Amino acid sequence: VYNPDTCAYYTKKLNEEDKVLALVAYVGTPTMNQAIPYIDNTKIPTIGAYTGGEFLYTKFHPSFFTFKPAYSVEAYALTLKLIDFKKYNKIAVFYQDDAYGLSGLKGVNKALKEKGMELAAKGKNLRDSLEVAEAITEISAANPDCVILLSTIKPNLTFLTEWKKSGLKAKFAVITGGGPDFLKDKMPDMMEGSLCSQAVPLYSDLSNAAAKEYNELLKKYFPEANPDYVGFEGFLNAKFFVEALKKIEGDINRVNLIKAIENIKDMEIGIGEKISFSSENHSGLNKVWMVEINNGKYIDVK
Repeated sequence: VYNPDTCAYYTKKLNEEDKVLALVAYVGTPTMNQAIPYIDNTKIPTIGAYTGGEFLYTKFHPSFFTFKPAYSVEAYALTLKLIDFKKYNKIAVFYQDDAYGLSGLKGVNKALKEKGMELAAKGKNLRDSLEVAEAITEISAANPDCVILLSTIKPNLTFLTEWKKSGLKAKFAVITGGGPDFLKDKMPDMMEGSLCSQAVPLYSDLSNAAAKEYNELLKKYFPEANPDYVGFEGFLNAKFFVEALKKIEGDINRVNLIKAIENIKDMEIGIGEKISFSSENHSGLNKVWMVEINNGKYIDVK
């Protein structure tokens, strides 16, 4: 359940009652923000999270490991690509006024500053709110070339729906936490031509070893499921966890698991990039991939 209080409850339960070895592939910025103090205090190994919330990168967390870039890094790379590849001059932002949206906004502003540009406009929503009218009024007044969507899935969908009803013109872009798969399927006309930043390679690129394995295993064990980016990220977190278990020396316990991960250097899990950790660095990779939606499908943008 995407609820911070529920997440905190089950994190404590998994540790104190179920006594699990590790936590793998948590989902959500506010949920992880609620859980991370407990994770830090108990030092339960936590591998991967479907969030790039800034709080995971600005402070060292002794038992948390990730190879996903911060949302600010994603948004920074996406904004540069919108300027250099798409040649957009007027960029606006629709963001969620919480840790998630503000992290992305930080990256957008950094990229614009480097290019000698300013944000054309911005509008916000509050977490768990689908009220977008004020944001649309503020953003549409600037007549932007592109609106970067830095809210979560449902507010982003509502924004696109209301923008379409108004007859306004603009292109859109979105980072991983904004639900590009969902938006592409639900609003194909609005998302056509959109750039999307991703923390993993294109899941449908079968020339990529990990993507090929993911598709094959998904078809074998969950034939009714469709491959997507969220599933691929979760798969890679689990794949990394399995490889880390193999590197444990001595008893399989939390302390030895953390030591094993901190000793990983240049690990290849099939994504074409090497992952490395140390006792001082628990962020193993900072790579951002970019795709464009073309005729309803993702294509790589180099």
